[in-house]
This record gives sequence, C-alpha cells and structure tokens, in this order.
Amino acid sequence: GIKVISPWREWDLNSRAKLIEYAEKHQIPIPTDKRGEAPYSMDANLLHISYEGKALEDPWTEPDEDMFRLSVSPEAAPDTPEYVEIEFVGGDPVAINGERLSPANFLNKLNELGGKHGIGRVDMVENRYVGMKARGVYEIPGGTIWLTARRAVESITLDREAAQVTLDELRLELRKLGNVNIDAIQEEDELDRRNEDLIGQVTDLDDARTRLEELIEHFETASRERFEESFKAIREHFASKDGMFRRLFGGGSADLVLVPDEDGKIDILESGIDVKAKPPGKEPRVISQLSGGEKAMTAVALLMAIFKSKPSPFCILDEVDAALDDKNVERFCRNLSPFLDKSHFIIITHHKHTMRSCDSLYGVTMQERGISRRVAVRIEDVGANGVIASTALEANVKEVEERPEPPLVEVSRDITSTTDQRPTLASS
Repeated sequence: GIKVISPWREWDLNSRAKLIEYAEKHQIPIPTDKRGEAPYSMDANLLHISYEGKALEDPWTEPDEDMFRLSVSPEAAPDTPEYVEIEFVGGDPVAINGERLSPANFLNKLNELGGKHGIGRVDMVENRYVGMKARGVYEIPGGTIWLTARRAVESITLDREAAQVTLDELRLELRKLGNVNIDAIQEEDELDRRNEDLIGQVTDLDDARTRLEELIEHFETASRERFEESFKAIREHFASKDGMFRRLFGGGSADLVLVPDEDGKIDILESGIDVKAKPPGKEPRVISQLSGGEKAMTAVALLMAIFKSKPSPFCILDEVDAALDDKNVERFCRNLSPFLDKSHFIIITHHKHTMRSCDSLYGVTMQERGISRRVAVRIEDVGANGVIASTALEANVKEVEERPEPPLVEVSRDITSTTDQRPTLASS
C-alpha cells in the first residue's frame, strides 16, 4: 500500500512565516527580492516546479532566468539533438534507453535529459474553477517527454473505440468532482484568519503551560528545601539527647522517620512520617502499644518540638493531662515554662496540679441550678490558706454587674439534672 502523510497536521510549521523562520534557522536558502522577501511563490515536487504570485502577477513581466531550477533556457540548450527511447509495459514506463529504472529514478533521469535541452517550460494564464485568472510558470521537463511518449504509444496501440472509452471515463471522473464552489476563495480567507486565531490561542496556551510548569517546579523546589529544613529542626528538638521527648519522659528515646514507598524510595513531598517512641524501660514495636498517657506525652513532646522550631502566639490544649498521673503532670507543666516568653497556652483541664501552675484561672460554675456563671481568678489573689482577696471579689462582682444581660435562652429540664457542676478551667 501507499503510505500517505499530512505534514500540515503533524508539524507545527503551519504558516508561511514559520516555514521561512525554519529555513533561516537551518540555513536553507530562500530567494528574496530587494525588500528581503521572496519575489514569487514556489511549489516543487518530483514531477514539476510551479512559480506564481508577486512579481509574476503582471503578465508583462518576464520571469528571471535565475528563477528556473530544472531546465536551461532554450537559447542555451545544445544545438545537437539527443534521442531518447522509452519502454512501456502495460502502459507504464519502465526503462530509458534500455536501462530499467524505478518510477522515481525514471522521472529524475527524464528531468535531467529534458532540462538539459530546455524542454518543459510553460508560462500561462490559467482560468481556474473558482472564477479567477492566475498566471503560473511551470517547469516539467521529464513530464513533458513522458506525456509525448505516452501519446505516441497510444496513437499506435489505441483504436477509436478504446480512445472513446478512455474519454468517457475521464468525463465521469470529472462529473464526480461536483459543482464548483465560487465562494471558495472567501471561505479560504476566513479559514486562514480562523487558523491564525487558533494558532495564537495555542501559542498562548503553550506559554501559559510553560510558565505554570516553571512555577510548579519552583514551588516544588522551595517546598522540598523548606520541608527538609523544618523536618531536620523538628526532629532535632524532638529526638535529640536534649529533646522534648527525653525532657517529658525523663529518658527513653524517640525519632521521626520518613516512610519509603513500595519501591523503597523516599519522596520528601509524598512520604508519610512515622513517629517512634520508646519511654524508659519499654521497647514497643509500634506507637499503638503505648498507654494513653504515654501517647499524650509523646504528642505534647512533638508539639513542643514544633514550637521550638517555629513558635506560635497561642496554643490551646484540651484535656492533654487527663491520662497523666501527678508526677507526669508536674513534668508537663514544668516544661511549658520555657515557651511562655513567646507563646500563650490556654489549657482546658480538671487537674489540680495544672491549675496550680497557671497564671490565671477561668472557671464556669453553677451556684444556682440551671444558671452557669464564669469566674475569673488570678493566682496571686489567692492566699496560702485558699482565701480569695476581697479586692479580687469586689472586682469580679463589679465586672458581673457591668456585663450586659445575656439573651434569654430556653433551658430544658434534662440539662439541669445532668449538667456537670465541676469547674472547667483555662489558663493563659
């Protein structure tokens, strides 16, 4: 079979400007006029070369001799004749002067012979199907010799009836072409404009994609660098000999490791993080084997390691000491002190040791059934015997009196009977 390719669909050279740019980039010579532009349009293939447009649009302008590529001028052709014998088999040419050649080599040989003798130049004004006239200059040296030989063979081998059959077949093929579209030129111009618009849009999309890919690559590089830097700092604050884990547990060991994928590779932006914790006297294989208090202490140690790497103005801890015994609560409160110069900790707790370590207490009490009331006390206002100073009580009463009345809220009976009356305290 014959393989047909469509370069205009597969290449990005979809305009004359891009073709010229490509030729200049690869040092392909292009004929130009004094303005630096091509003086005519040229289309070439194995059979012929056609020239049209620009300088050739004026029928009075004779083509320059330098324009022709395949043939010499008849004036410059040899005066000595040269005989060419073409052999046909089944109507197809197969040999020149006894030398069998492939179709491509056959045409190349005929172009060489015909061009040497100035054969095949045609300068004509065509009356085209679209309703316009156009001048075209052609070089067909090999094709002219081939056509002449073919007609000579047909004049010997075809009778009148066979010739008529061939003519009828040609007329049938011509009718199959259908009616002539006289608006084809206008439609082609519109398609060209549309094509240029689409080319511009594709170019914009390609540029946007390129910029987006560059931006993504920049962000990925920056993210990798920042994550790696932060991960190393947090790991050092968490798992080192002077890290937060050993401070809270009074010993043991811990580590933060990146989890490799199925292929054993570690991608900083994609890999998970595994927390390994071994309290003193324990060798758990996984962190799920730790007790509730140990898990809470490990989480607090990791949080404090993050705070040491990048402090936050506020931190809210909700019942983190619920699973801890008194000794671990005291150790937990003691390790919060170094962070108080940069951060405020708001701790929701029921543990008395945590309350004792706070600077300010905010509680919710229910002196009357169904009515909740907030109580604020500073630790320095409480005496050694647990009695609150009178000035603090007066200030609290004044604050309550000046506070606007809250909106009425309907309270069901079930709430008053099940409400936990223990104070929930926060410190800052």
